[in-house]
Amino acid sequence: MNRLFSTNKKVFVLALAAGFFVTGMVSAFAQQSGPQFLITWRAKSYAPADYKGKVFPGANSPIAVSFELLSGGKLLNLAGQTIYWYLNGELIDSASGKQMATFNALDAAPNTDELQIELPEYQGGFLVHTITIPIVSPEVVIEAPYPGGNFSGTSFNVGAVPYFFNVASPLNLSYSWTVNG
Repeated sequence: MNRLFSTNKKVFVLALAAGFFVTGMVSAFAQQSGPQFLITWRAKSYAPADYKGKVFPGANSPIAVSFELLSGGKLLNLAGQTIYWYLNGELIDSASGKQMATFNALDAAPNTDELQIELPEYQGGFLVHTITIPIVSPEVVIEAPYPGGNFSGTSFNVGAVPYFFNVASPLNLSYSWTVNG
């Protein structure tokens, strides 16, 4: 994939991440009277170490999710609660006190996967919370350290920087370059 990762795409990805974060926070704090879900997820896909944004999963990328339940400013003990985890409506895990789940993203990119956490017997009631995880296509940024993109001479150096590939290291990727056909 020797496409240029445009500034517009970077802005879109960052705006999408911010939107999902704000949406999750607004819905979590909207129910101040009851317990609040505090959910975090991490995609195990590659991004450079200096990348400051959220690392998004691609299709089939492993994702680790965990949550805490907060009530009255305190974390609740869920040791005796059966917790059900659903991905796009399908049960992927359930166990007593299980506040972490790992799974592979299902949808092809670009798309979203919907993760739902249910506690059907929490203090005699039913608690449920759903988050949406964006699934993105991997991208490669071509870095050319030339002001204004101009250079002179017969040779030049550029670098390929991969983002969101389903690998642990960029050394696990194959690179192929073509210039002028």
